Amino acid sequence: MLSGLNEVTSIPLFSLVQVRLVLDKIDVFSAFKERATRMVSNAPIRASPPPLSPAPPPPLSPAPPPPLSPAPPPPLSPAPPPPLSPASPPPLSPAPPPPLSPAPALPPVAFMDAAAPSPSSPIEKSVFKITGMSKDSIAEAKTKMKDLYQTQYSSKTFKKDQLNVLMPRDLSTLKKEMESSGLQVQYSEGDWVVTGQTVKVNQLMDLVQSFMYATLTREKRSREEEEIYRKVTWCFQRLNGKWEKLPKEANYQLEKRITETGKYLDEQGIEWVVNLQKMEATDKLSTENVALKRLKHLPDFNFPLYWDNMAPDEILKVVPLLPSSEEYEEVKLDFEATCSKAILKIERVQNIHLRRSYEAQLKHIMDKNKQTEGANEKLLYHGTTQENATSIMNTGFNRRFSGQNATSFGKGTYFALNANYSAHPTYSKPDDNGTQLMFSSRVLTGLYTLGNKDMIVPPPRNVKNPHERFDSAVDNLDRPNMFVVFHDNQAYPDYLLTFK
Repeated sequence: MLSGLNEVTSIPLFSLVQVRLVLDKIDVFSAFKERATRMVSNAPIRASPPPLSPAPPPPLSPAPPPPLSPAPPPPLSPAPPPPLSPASPPPLSPAPPPPLSPAPALPPVAFMDAAAPSPSSPIEKSVFKITGMSKDSIAEAKTKMKDLYQTQYSSKTFKKDQLNVLMPRDLSTLKKEMESSGLQVQYSEGDWVVTGQTVKVNQLMDLVQSFMYATLTREKRSREEEEIYRKVTWCFQRLNGKWEKLPKEANYQLEKRITETGKYLDEQGIEWVVNLQKMEATDKLSTENVALKRLKHLPDFNFPLYWDNMAPDEILKVVPLLPSSEEYEEVKLDFEATCSKAILKIERVQNIHLRRSYEAQLKHIMDKNKQTEGANEKLLYHGTTQENATSIMNTGFNRRFSGQNATSFGKGTYFALNANYSAHPTYSKPDDNGTQLMFSSRVLTGLYTLGNKDMIVPPPRNVKNPHERFDSAVDNLDRPNMFVVFHDNQAYPDYLLTFK
């Protein structure tokens, strides 16, 4: 048939009005249509028939051309072939045959074209005009075509809620798939109504299901990563000695032991090779080695990154720092900036209860001062003795013991900006060997005011609001060197320094 059509296109016909074909399989129709379009590039396959020219077409036989009015359509129309002999054909039934044109009482049947436009285009329809020898045969043909359409074509609605969970790249892939598969889509309040060949619609459904499953898997994994991140934090130590958290995905993998000797990417995109037996990671490019550590948090307390892990029933842990560590060097340099005495030992104080209370007070002051100074946390010094140091590490600073050394700026706990001040024997009493003790402390100074010897609590910031008080007192408002706090949880003993 296609070869004949190809041959016809080379014949100089006066006009070619229509070629009507009835194919009972949609895939055959689609393939035929594609090849026919390439052969007859200037003739649209489903164009409406143009009006007949006043001049009759050239005769195909010596007989005169058929009339243009009630006569049957020209031979190229879907009418039955002309008789093979001059004699009239025998009737197919006792009744005389009806006209070969479509019966007026039977309207055309519309079916959607398999070659769908873009998803944003309106649905294009194909119109099939059925002719036959009787009304019954036409009705039977219509029924069969409808049944065939129902088996070959189907429609599926994808709800807005289903589509909203998909990633943008997934939606883009679905639209491209619909275009390439010849599927029609209509949008209705966020829903997609997709129509086309059943096999293509089913393939699209499978693709949507796979995307939804992948999305649910990602969400489940994300929830698991978040849950583990709240309970356990894996950290690595930079060359500057600072500890950093691993990204959530790498944290999850290490905790689940997914990467016993595997790899992970840090937040800078650097790839690291992990060795959990040695608790270290190696930069794949520079071969730099860094230490790893695991911090298991409590339900109401997250360990600071620079702390070591602690046993479940351990409340206080005093950790001697290695003189070669960056942490030791940082604390030592800060001390030596204002004091010429020699550091003998630095110990990190890890007290869960004290740190939890300190961080609660930190949040309180930050919320109260969010429009001004915030918590104004400072690293300050507090001279002490061995006996008092043990008490402070266990129970924290206690303002009730104020007055032992000074009360010039209020009856609270005193902290100095300079280590040299706290190193004075009055505040840091030497033992028999001449060694002294001092805390490097975190102090929440907040908004401060000038102190005085009778101050028990800071005064109100505004006389109209007596409950809104200053957070601390100082010796000098312009250049404070001494800070006094009146709430025990406003200071935390971070490091204990032994010096001489």
